[in-house]
Amino acid sequence: MTVHIDDGFDFLGFRIQRQPKRGSNKAFVYTWPSEKSLAPIKAKLKMITRQGTNNQLSGLSAN
Repeated sequence: MTVHIDDGFDFLGFRIQRQPKRGSNKAFVYTWPSEKSLAPIKAKLKMITRQGTNNQLSGLSAN
């Protein structure tokens, strides 16, 4: 399938799309995580941080 870069596309878990830079007429290609790849992370954070629970945050430690 062929799409225009201005419409954007998902590739390997990232959204790639050309958009105008704020305050400028120049267009740049931006890349950010796709909604599909962020959904499991958001669900896990929502489960861990639900109000009224005292779950450990050990699964999120940076060590």
